[in-house]
Amino acid sequence: MPTTTRRSPLRTHLHALDTWVQRAITRRLRPAWHQGARQLQQALRQPGLGAVAATLAALRPAWHEAQAALLTDVLTHAVDAARRAFVATLRQRYGVARTRRLWAAADAEDDLEDEEDLEDLEEAEDEDDLDDLEEAEDDLEDLEAPRRVAQGVLAALLFRPDATSPGSEPVPGSTRYPGQALSLDDRVRRNEARTAAELLAALHLAQRRAMVLDQALAALRTLRPDDPRRRAVLRQVERSGRQALGGAPAARDRLVARVREARRDQGDAARDMTRTAAAGEAEVLDDVVETHVERRAARRAEVLLRTAAAQAYSRTLVAEYRASGVVPQVRFVLSNVHRHEDLCDALAGVYALRDAPPCPVHPRCLCSLEPIFEAGSRE
Repeated sequence: MPTTTRRSPLRTHLHALDTWVQRAITRRLRPAWHQGARQLQQALRQPGLGAVAATLAALRPAWHEAQAALLTDVLTHAVDAARRAFVATLRQRYGVARTRRLWAAADAEDDLEDEEDLEDLEEAEDEDDLDDLEEAEDDLEDLEAPRRVAQGVLAALLFRPDATSPGSEPVPGSTRYPGQALSLDDRVRRNEARTAAELLAALHLAQRRAMVLDQALAALRTLRPDDPRRRAVLRQVERSGRQALGGAPAARDRLVARVREARRDQGDAARDMTRTAAAGEAEVLDDVVETHVERRAARRAEVLLRTAAAQAYSRTLVAEYRASGVVPQVRFVLSNVHRHEDLCDALAGVYALRDAPPCPVHPRCLCSLEPIFEAGSRE
């Protein structure tokens, strides 16, 4: 009789979480970047980069707020996904009845504190003591918050540096993204600052190249068709045009074609070249903004959020394994979408729970730490 293997709930929930994060980025962040890119392109129509820098400074707080809000939601969603995945794994292993008993045993101390808080609230209401009532209501609100393990994971990832968080020691030779001493909120700010700096530098370089092309065209306009210096100036126009209009292929090719025609027929094509160059330079600047704001910023946010989600998911699982008391060992399992050999392949294997390697190992890593349950009957 053929045997069937059950699909791991841990990997199923992790891949579903990763898909949710990517969709959330598209839905909640990309519109803000798109709108910001349009505003920056309008600012480019003014001379210099002063208007662009001012617009960028005005946009960054809104971008940060959107990313920080999504980051908090991503981590909360990851913690919840990990807890649901572990419950599903326990049910798959032990069945519903024993899973309930294991869960109840892990939460016994919390349940006792919950009952005491409720008793305090009832006593305060009987005595009509306003101060005690407010204090007891605050205690009751705490009961509605996530479990302490989930709160600890969120706090460690959001606000405390990774290097001081439990279970986050870097693996020798790891390809994890840099900034081990930064919290996730600091990484969001660093990514925004890096995007802004690279955008301004790229715009400055594009404007300098455009200036060189404009100078060559200006020199060409001063020469007569039979001037012997004209051929050398045309070569300069072609060279500088290829550099300045590299981000606008259609305008670049049109300019190069006009230069070659001018070499053959000795005609005056400088005016047409100038119009082509002006249109291409504006297109290049717009492309620089789109590249850095809508593509590079989006890629950095995607790497950060997807990796942070996997990190919160893994840490929550390890904390749940410890709390359950039935997981002495874990197995580092490669992701279903693992395509290239890297450090993950070297880490694949079985570890004691206390010696479990950090996971994820590198950006966008979807490998997981699956539980190896203690020996015994399935009740």
